[in-house]
Amino acid sequence: RPGRKPPPTEAELIDLVLQRLEDGSGRLQLKNNQLGEAETKAVASALCMAVGRGISVLAVNLSSCGLHAASMESLAAALPRLSVLQELQISGNELGPSSGKVIAHALAALSG
Repeated sequence: RPGRKPPPTEAELIDLVLQRLEDGSGRLQLKNNQLGEAETKAVASALCMAVGRGISVLAVNLSSCGLHAASMESLAAALPRLSVLQELQISGNELGPSSGKVIAHALAALSG
Protein backbone atom coordinates (compact mmCIF):
# COMPACT_ATOMS: atom_id res chain seq x y z
CA ARG A 1 0.00 0.00 0.00
CA PRO A 2 1.26 3.48 -0.79
CA GLY A 3 2.52 5.38 2.22
CA ARG A 4 2.80 2.28 4.37
CA LYS A 5 6.23 1.36 5.53
CA PRO A 6 7.29 -2.29 5.44
CA PRO A 7 7.41 -4.25 8.67
CA PRO A 8 10.74 -4.15 10.48
CA THR A 9 13.32 -6.81 9.80
CA GLU A 10 14.21 -9.26 12.56
CA ALA A 11 17.38 -7.29 13.35
CA GLU A 12 15.47 -3.99 13.43
CA LEU A 13 12.85 -5.45 15.75
CA ILE A 14 15.51 -6.84 18.09
CA ASP A 15 17.21 -3.42 18.17
CA LEU A 16 13.88 -1.71 18.88
CA VAL A 17 13.07 -4.05 21.79
CA LEU A 18 16.55 -3.63 23.27
CA GLN A 19 16.32 0.17 22.99
CA ARG A 20 12.97 0.17 24.78
CA LEU A 21 14.33 -2.01 27.57
CA GLU A 22 17.57 -0.06 27.96
CA ASP A 23 15.64 2.98 29.23
CA GLY A 24 15.96 1.53 32.74
CA SER A 25 12.27 0.88 33.35
CA GLY A 26 12.49 -2.86 32.64
CA ARG A 27 9.13 -2.63 30.88
CA LEU A 28 8.39 -3.62 27.28
CA GLN A 29 5.16 -2.22 25.85
CA LEU A 30 4.17 -3.67 22.47
CA LYS A 31 0.40 -3.68 22.95
CA ASN A 32 -1.70 -3.44 19.76
CA ASN A 33 1.21 -4.24 17.41
CA GLN A 34 0.52 -7.13 15.08
CA LEU A 35 3.26 -9.68 15.62
CA GLY A 36 3.51 -12.75 13.45
CA GLU A 37 5.44 -15.85 14.40
CA ALA A 38 8.76 -14.45 13.09
CA GLU A 39 8.27 -11.17 14.96
CA THR A 40 7.42 -13.00 18.18
CA LYS A 41 10.60 -15.06 17.83
CA ALA A 42 12.56 -11.83 17.38
CA VAL A 43 10.96 -10.32 20.50
CA ALA A 44 11.76 -13.50 22.47
CA SER A 45 15.37 -13.38 21.25
CA ALA A 46 15.64 -9.72 22.21
CA LEU A 47 14.28 -10.44 25.70
CA CYS A 48 16.97 -13.11 26.18
CA MET A 49 19.64 -10.74 24.84
CA ALA A 50 18.50 -8.05 27.26
CA VAL A 51 18.91 -10.43 30.20
CA GLY A 52 22.36 -11.37 28.88
CA ARG A 53 23.24 -7.65 28.95
CA GLY A 54 22.18 -7.37 32.57
CA ILE A 55 18.83 -5.68 31.91
CA SER A 56 16.09 -6.62 34.36
CA VAL A 57 12.92 -7.38 32.40
CA LEU A 58 10.09 -6.67 34.86
CA ALA A 59 7.02 -6.39 32.61
CA VAL A 60 6.09 -7.39 29.07
CA ASN A 61 2.84 -6.26 27.46
CA LEU A 62 1.93 -8.19 24.32
CA SER A 63 -1.82 -7.63 24.59
CA SER A 64 -3.78 -7.58 21.32
CA CYS A 65 -0.73 -8.42 19.21
CA GLY A 66 -2.31 -11.16 17.11
CA LEU A 67 -0.44 -13.89 18.96
CA HIS A 68 -1.54 -17.50 18.51
CA ALA A 69 -0.41 -20.94 19.65
CA ALA A 70 2.70 -21.15 17.44
CA SER A 71 3.96 -17.71 18.46
CA MET A 72 3.40 -18.51 22.13
CA GLU A 73 5.89 -21.39 21.86
CA SER A 74 8.65 -18.87 21.06
CA LEU A 75 7.64 -16.59 23.89
CA ALA A 76 7.37 -19.47 26.36
CA ALA A 77 10.90 -20.60 25.50
CA ALA A 78 12.23 -17.20 26.59
CA LEU A 79 10.25 -16.86 29.82
CA PRO A 80 12.48 -19.03 32.06
CA ARG A 81 15.37 -16.63 31.33
CA LEU A 82 13.34 -13.67 32.64
CA SER A 83 13.99 -14.43 36.30
CA VAL A 84 12.69 -11.09 37.65
CA LEU A 85 9.57 -10.88 35.45
CA GLN A 86 6.65 -9.61 37.50
CA GLU A 87 4.02 -8.98 34.82
CA LEU A 88 3.15 -10.63 31.51
CA GLN A 89 0.14 -9.27 29.65
CA ILE A 90 -1.13 -11.39 26.75
CA SER A 91 -4.87 -10.67 26.75
CA GLY A 92 -6.69 -10.01 23.51
CA ASN A 93 -4.79 -12.66 21.53
CA GLU A 94 -6.01 -15.84 19.84
CA LEU A 95 -4.82 -18.18 22.57
CA GLY A 96 -6.40 -21.51 23.25
CA PRO A 97 -6.01 -24.03 26.06
CA SER A 98 -2.76 -25.43 24.64
CA SER A 99 -1.18 -21.96 24.68
CA GLY A 100 -2.30 -21.48 28.26
CA LYS A 101 -0.61 -24.72 29.27
CA VAL A 102 2.63 -23.76 27.49
CA ILE A 103 2.74 -20.35 29.19
CA ALA A 104 1.77 -21.77 32.58
CA HIS A 105 4.57 -24.32 32.37
CA ALA A 106 7.10 -21.60 31.41
CA LEU A 107 5.94 -19.33 34.23
CA ALA A 108 6.14 -22.20 36.71
CA ALA A 109 9.81 -22.58 35.73
CA LEU A 110 10.31 -18.94 36.77
CA SER A 111 9.13 -19.56 40.30
CA GLY A 112 11.53 -22.49 40.47
